[in-house]
Amino acid sequence: MDTINDTIWFRAPGDPEKWESTCLPIGNGYLGASFFGGTASERIVLNEKTLWIGGPSPSRPGYNGGNRKDAYRSVQKVQELLAAGKYDEAAELLPELTCVSGEGFGAYQMLCNALIDFDGISKEDVTGYSRSLDLKRSLYSCVFSCGGVKYTREAFASYPAKTIIMRFSSDCAGKVSFKLSLDKTQEGCDIRAENGRLWYKGALADNICGRLTEEIDSITVTGANEVLVCFTAATDYSDKYPSYRSGIDPAETVDKRLDKAVGNRSFDELYDEHFEDYSRLYSRVKLSLNGVEGIIPDIETLLDEYRKGGSKAASQLEPLYF
Repeated sequence: MDTINDTIWFRAPGDPEKWESTCLPIGNGYLGASFFGGTASERIVLNEKTLWIGGPSPSRPGYNGGNRKDAYRSVQKVQELLAAGKYDEAAELLPELTCVSGEGFGAYQMLCNALIDFDGISKEDVTGYSRSLDLKRSLYSCVFSCGGVKYTREAFASYPAKTIIMRFSSDCAGKVSFKLSLDKTQEGCDIRAENGRLWYKGALADNICGRLTEEIDSITVTGANEVLVCFTAATDYSDKYPSYRSGIDPAETVDKRLDKAVGNRSFDELYDEHFEDYSRLYSRVKLSLNGVEGIIPDIETLLDEYRKGGSKAASQLEPLYF
């Protein structure tokens, strides 16, 4: 039996202020990108999983992970109170178990936003818009027409290449033009364009003494038929106590990664490598409810029908969520 097509899709661009409900995210376990599908401009939220404030630094010579000293002594008291049904008294002791505020426990940080401003596209003149995340193929795409030109934007997050790959193309020659820049970057970081690469480098202010000089730059592409944009990121974090640092310059890591990932390989070659890796995991299990088959509607229509109690919508949405 042919099950549903495992595709989440929208008929309109998403709202960056409602990223949880309107973006389409991709990731490979350590890099993440969220797409809103803008036409004249696109905002892509980028993340790297080890980018945290807190931890050991010159400003915290006595760092111990933010743990409260001798907290274990209170564990038995809390257990006894819970066993006796004295929940309020147990709750009063919970602060004795938790980390100490301000002691460097830290928090996860967003890496940055990639801003892509496209030339020659007026969002008021866009027709035939669709953006989707094909879970079976592990591929994001955004397709629309403007001024008689069909534009296609695709992206996937490759685990083997440790890179997020994007392709911008059109069905007319020389119609892909844009400016790529970054915003919502970490304070005190250096951004520079060099040899076709946009470098974003620095250290989190919470983890260092002093700051780096900030320089803002961008990359501009004009009159291309097709453009490949590759994103990767790294930190010097290592899960080795007590330093938690690898001693390897993250710039060297990403430089080697991009050289190896891209090289002379095409988008299709990179995608084939990615899909072979991904499909071995994704194809291990399938779920079908009530024998429902075929193409599902756009996600907003599907959610609306689901909230109304539609059984077909439930049989489509719940396997898709699974």
